Amino acid sequence: MALDEGGEVLDASTGTAGCSLPIPGEERVLVVPDAYPSIQGAIDAAAYGDTVFVQPGEYHEHLRLRSGVKLVGAGATKTVLDGQGLGENLIDYTGAQNAVVRGFTLRNVGSAGDCSRDVLSCSGDWYSAAVYADGHSGDTWEDCERPSLLLTQNIIEGNEIGVMLYFHALAVVRNNVFVHNQNGFVGSHLQDHAVVAQNVFYENREHAILADAAELDVLNNVIIANGTALEQEHVQRGRVRCNVLFENERLGNVIVPGQDGNIDADPILADLLEGDFHLGAGSPALTAGCLGEDGAEHVAAGALGAW
Repeated sequence: MALDEGGEVLDASTGTAGCSLPIPGEERVLVVPDAYPSIQGAIDAAAYGDTVFVQPGEYHEHLRLRSGVKLVGAGATKTVLDGQGLGENLIDYTGAQNAVVRGFTLRNVGSAGDCSRDVLSCSGDWYSAAVYADGHSGDTWEDCERPSLLLTQNIIEGNEIGVMLYFHALAVVRNNVFVHNQNGFVGSHLQDHAVVAQNVFYENREHAILADAAELDVLNNVIIANGTALEQEHVQRGRVRCNVLFENERLGNVIVPGQDGNIDADPILADLLEGDFHLGAGSPALTAGCLGEDGAEHVAAGALGAW
């Protein structure tokens, strides 16, 4: 994992342990729209280790990522990918390993059909999301071919589904804001491991986090005013620790305030009316987090730094 001076995650190896990784080439920066008129054109021209940098503006493309390519916006409040209400995935990393998406607002992905009325009633490929991956590889799946992504410092808002991981699609989802989606994060028949850490989930109408058959680590999140905070099957359950919960309609079947560092308290966010989800002075979330080992110094929960 690579961090900047403030401790923010810039890059991370998200693939399966033991799998060999390509050696990055020149590590070029391909700039959109200066050098490439379309984001997909720049992604297609990029090699493993390259960065596609997208300048401020609103874009209406539906993107397919490639392995080892970092897709970086100018900042979540500056660079916007808008799905225009269509039932199409905004960013699809199926088939891509060790990709990165950082610094965007990802919004306005609509329903793909009748299955959206129950987000786990059909297989994941029946749905559309702002960020999506299908972990099937042909008729089978191979460990080293599982799609993997670091998703960080983004605002994911106003979508039918914010993030959908389907069947062995790996991801580290860290330091993002999920706001006003129907469902924030969904692990559909995941049967694998994912990490959802240090995010803010606010007013997602049905679920903040929903998963079945997933070894899902849910750590250090601020989960406030959602329909259900966390609903998950009892199969392959990961760690659910040190989350801050407040005014959700339902807690779901996993999180118990007072256990495993999870607390029920007003996180005192800076300015909800202005869309500022940083922690305000005196927030209990400032010392609620426990990403380290037991006994380590506590860290803040919620989405931190620049997004």
